[in-house]
Amino acid sequence: MAAAANAARVLFVDDDALTRRAFARTMGARGFNVETAASGAEALSLAQRSFFRLVVTDLRMPGMDGLELVAQLEPTHPHTAFVVVTGVPEIDLRREHRAAGAVHSIVSKPWDEEHLTHTMNRAIELRCRSAGEPQPALDTEAARRILLVEDNPSDAYLVRRSLEAGSRPYFVDHVERLDLALGRVRENDYAIILSDLSLPDALGVDCVDHLCRAAPNTGLIVLSGLDDEETAIQAVQLGAQDYLVKDQIDRPSLLRALRYAMERKRTQQRLAYLAHFDQLTGLANRAHFVERLGQALRHAQRTRGTCTVMFIDLDRFKSINDSLGHDVGDSLLQAVAERLGRSVSGEATVGRLGGDEFAILLEDEDQGEPISDVCERILVHMQDPFELGGHRVSVSASIGVASHPRAGDTTRDLLRAADEAMYRAKRSGRACFDVFCESSEQLGLPRLLLEQKVREAVEADEFRLHYQPLVQLRERRIASFEALLRWSSDGAPVSPGVFVPILEDTGLIMEVGANVVRQACAQLRKWMDEGLVDARVAVNLSARQFENDTVISVIEESLRKHRLVPGSLEIEITESILMKDVGRANNLLSRMKALGVRIAIDDFGTGYSSLAYLHRFEIDTLKIDRSFIRAFDGGDKGGEAIADAVLMLGRRLGLEVVAEGVETQAQLDKLIEQGCDIIQGYYFARPAASWSLDELREVIQKLDNCGERAA
Repeated sequence: MAAAANAARVLFVDDDALTRRAFARTMGARGFNVETAASGAEALSLAQRSFFRLVVTDLRMPGMDGLELVAQLEPTHPHTAFVVVTGVPEIDLRREHRAAGAVHSIVSKPWDEEHLTHTMNRAIELRCRSAGEPQPALDTEAARRILLVEDNPSDAYLVRRSLEAGSRPYFVDHVERLDLALGRVRENDYAIILSDLSLPDALGVDCVDHLCRAAPNTGLIVLSGLDDEETAIQAVQLGAQDYLVKDQIDRPSLLRALRYAMERKRTQQRLAYLAHFDQLTGLANRAHFVERLGQALRHAQRTRGTCTVMFIDLDRFKSINDSLGHDVGDSLLQAVAERLGRSVSGEATVGRLGGDEFAILLEDEDQGEPISDVCERILVHMQDPFELGGHRVSVSASIGVASHPRAGDTTRDLLRAADEAMYRAKRSGRACFDVFCESSEQLGLPRLLLEQKVREAVEADEFRLHYQPLVQLRERRIASFEALLRWSSDGAPVSPGVFVPILEDTGLIMEVGANVVRQACAQLRKWMDEGLVDARVAVNLSARQFENDTVISVIEESLRKHRLVPGSLEIEITESILMKDVGRANNLLSRMKALGVRIAIDDFGTGYSSLAYLHRFEIDTLKIDRSFIRAFDGGDKGGEAIADAVLMLGRRLGLEVVAEGVETQAQLDKLIEQGCDIIQGYYFARPAASWSLDELREVIQKLDNCGERAA
C-alpha cells in the first residue's frame, strides 16, 4: 500500500511484532506513512536517517523505554511530535521524567482506533502550528478504496470495470453478502460503500441501516434495480449519500456520484466536528462536554460509581488578551489546551467551555490516583512561562472540583458545584484548587435567592460572633479567644463556607468585617471589666478587607473607643492572602504593627509555606492547620512531621505556636509530647456566643489534668 509523498510520516516503536503490524495496517489505511521499529535503539537509528512528523512509542520496552527514547530524540527533533501508548495509563508517567514536556498525549492500550487517530492528528497539527508549517495531507490508497456489496455477477462486473479503469483507478473489494460486508468494514477503511438493496441475507433498506451503523464515517451509495422514490428517500434518511438505479448508470455518472458522495460525507463529518469540538483548541466544546458528562453520570448511576468534573479558569487572562492582542490570546488558549491534555490520561475528556474556561471529565477508570494529584500536576504544568510569538507569557489557573454523587446527580448540579469551587479557589489567592464540599443547594435555595437572604441579613444585623477559647497548658489559663462569624437563616445555622463567599463576591464583607472588629473589641472590654484582665481576642481578615486601607482606621477607632491595649487584639491572615501581593502586605502589616496589633498566620502549612516571609513580616503567631493535627489519630507520619517542624520553627523564631482543631486525647498527648503549649479545639471548648467567668473556670479545670504533663 503506497502512501503519497506528502502524507504524514509516522514512526511507531514497540517491541511486540503483532502490535507493530496492526498499527502499520490500520494507520496506513487511515492515511499515515508508517515505519516501525522494534526497540528504542532501532528508532534512534531510523530517526537519524530520515525525518518523522510523529513518533508513537510504547512505554515499556526492554533496554530503552518510551520516555527515554523521547528524551533522546526531542532535543534534536524540535519539529517532531510525540505520543506514548501504554498498558498502564493509571500511572502518572509525565511528572516523573524529564521528557514530560515533550509528550503530547498518553493513550492507553488497547487503543480505540478513532481516538488514537484523532490524538495523532492533533499532535501533528499542534506541532506544525507551533512551527508555522502546514499540516501534511492524508492521500492514500484508502482514499480510493471502494467496498462493493453485490450478489449479481454481471452487475458487479460492470461496476468494477467502470471503477478500475483510467489513470487514477479505484481499488474495489467485492463481497456478495451483508455479513461479509460488515466483517470487511470492521477490518478496513473505505472511501465509499456501494451496496445493492437485494442481497441473499438482507432485503430492502435494512442493509443500509446495518452498514451505516457499522461504518458511520464511510459514505454509502445504494444501487438498486428499482426506480422507487419512496425507497430512495428511506435510504437517504437512514444515512445513504445517494441512490442510483442500475440501468441508468454509466461510468461518468458513477464517478460523479462517488465524488459527490465523498464530498457530502466530508461535509457531514466537518459539520459534526464543528458541532462537537472547539475550532480554536480542538477540545470538546461545551455541548459535547455536557453530552459526555451526561453519559458518564448515567453510567456512574448504573454502576454506583463516581465521576468528577474539574472546572478550570485562567487567572488574569483578560489583561493578557487586552495588552498583547487577541492573536497572542488565542495562541495562549491553544497552548493551555495542550498542557491540560498532557496532564490527564488519554481517556479523560478535556473541553473548552468558552473564553478562558476549560473543564475536564474523569470517570472511574480515569481515577487511578487522587484528584488532588491531578490538580497539582495541572498547576505545576501551568507554572512554566509560555513562549508565544516573541512574547514570554505567564498565566496561572484556578481549579474547582466536584464529584458525583457528593456534589449532585445532574450535569447542571456538577457544573455549578465545580464552578462554585473554582470561585472559592480564586478567592483563596488563585493558582490553587478547591474541592466542592457544600453549597447553597443544601439549604434548598438557589444561589441568587441565598444572596438576597444574605443581603437582608446584613441589613437586619443578623450576623453574630461566637468565641472559642485558646488555652495555655503550662500556665493553665485562657490565652485568648478567636472571634468566629455565625449566621442562621430561618432558624437553621448556615455554614461560613456558604455565606462568606457570598459576602466576598458582593463586597458586603467590608461592612460585616468592620462590625466583627468592633464587636470583638466591645466584647473584650466587657470581659476585662468583669475581671478577665489578661485576655486578648483574635479576628480573621478576609482578602477583600486586606486589600482595603480602611481596615486600619477601623482597628484604630475600635481600640481607642474601648480603651484596649493594642496587644490585646490579634489579626489572623491566611498565607495565600499574605503572598498575593507581598509589597502591599508588608506595608499594611507594618501599619498594623505600628498600632501595636499582634499578627497571626492562620492555617499555616496549607498555602505557600514560604519561610522567607516569616522573617520579612513582623509575625507573632503561627497556627498549625487542623489537617496536620488530625494526622495524629491516623498515624500519618508526614502530618506529624510537619506539625513537629512548625513547632520547632516557631520556637527558633521566637513565635507563639497554636495547634488548631484539637479534638481527641491522642492529639493532645502528641502535642504535649512535641512541646506545643497553646491549644484550640473542641477538646477544651466549643465556640459560644458568650462566656461567663464561671464557664471559663470550668474550661480551666480541664487543664488541671494535663498541666503537669505540659510543664
